Amino acid sequence: MFKSAKKAALVAAALSLSASSLMASDLKLNYSGYLDANYQFNADEKTGSFNSHQFGLDINAADDKAGAKGVLSLVYQNVTDTNYNNYFTQNQVNATYDTLGIDQAFVEKSFGDLDVKLGKFYTFVGYEVAPVVKNANHTNSLLFGAEPLNHEGILAAYSLPFGLSVSGLVANNSVVSAIGASSSPKNDVVDYGAQVGFVKGDLAAYLNYFAQPVETGTLIANYLTNETGYPYASFFSGDVWGKLDTINFVSTYKVSDTLSFAAEYNYRTLEFPSEVTDYFSNSLSYKDQGYSLYSSLTLGSVTISPRFTQYFVDVETLSYFGGSYTNQINQYTLTAKYKTGAFTAYVEGDVQSLAKYETNDYGNKNTKTNLLAGASYEF
Repeated sequence: MFKSAKKAALVAAALSLSASSLMASDLKLNYSGYLDANYQFNADEKTGSFNSHQFGLDINAADDKAGAKGVLSLVYQNVTDTNYNNYFTQNQVNATYDTLGIDQAFVEKSFGDLDVKLGKFYTFVGYEVAPVVKNANHTNSLLFGAEPLNHEGILAAYSLPFGLSVSGLVANNSVVSAIGASSSPKNDVVDYGAQVGFVKGDLAAYLNYFAQPVETGTLIANYLTNETGYPYASFFSGDVWGKLDTINFVSTYKVSDTLSFAAEYNYRTLEFPSEVTDYFSNSLSYKDQGYSLYSSLTLGSVTISPRFTQYFVDVETLSYFGGSYTNQINQYTLTAKYKTGAFTAYVEGDVQSLAKYETNDYGNKNTKTNLLAGASYEF
């Protein structure tokens, strides 16, 4: 449905539609953004680095009378990742990311109770939003990496009585990460998803479903290459597609202006075609799941935000490379922020422990600790 040429055209169409829809006397144009920098220290490897981390700029054009708006989000980040939380590879190496990209470029139009979004936009799957300064915890939980970041496509949301809503998504095929490896997207297949939402006062709950085709032969070959250092691509037939299904549930509750709670559950299954096997023709099975519990308490200018995440990975019948295994990782995060005006200073500790680790491992430690200290400025 979406060919390769349409990927660029999709964003262009959204921007041109924005211009035509928003050329009115009631047009309101505004911008917002943030700067964020920190020092990250890996307590296990005794390594640290300064990160400019992120600069974000959101440009919004809205016409309230026409019920339309356009959004452009630019993000720059320069980050040295100390790889403290990578339990799915034996290689403990640092990596520096220096990128400037468009995170969002979409037009949104309301037709009564129907809201339609076209272009590139942040995902509706998950609790943690993409910009780091918008999260209660500065780092992301392990669930964040198991969910999409954004979509290029169309999203339609319809409001129903009693605080209910339903949404549907059709989008370009996106990059997927599973089994500690990644599969590249394909141009002639699409991702799709749906959401049922409920909002009543200070309580909100969302049930999300997201499905994406996956080139499973490449995914497994990349995984085995990462684990062993030997190129296994020749053992798998290319262009063999399966499907990764995600079921996600998010609930939030605001007790007061100073206290709030949230919970998230994420479950994924990867469907392998019969053609994809290991070297000895054993079939494969993969699933992962996890949940996160959040809370946030504000006392004056100080906000304390603990988070707990438990993440499970189950892989069956990779017999020659270590057999079936189940990994369980616990993540404990505590963030303290001091905010005055547009300026926020923060410190954070993040500890991840291997409660259960059965894969063919070469030297991974049972506990890994990361410390952050930084500041952000919003405008």
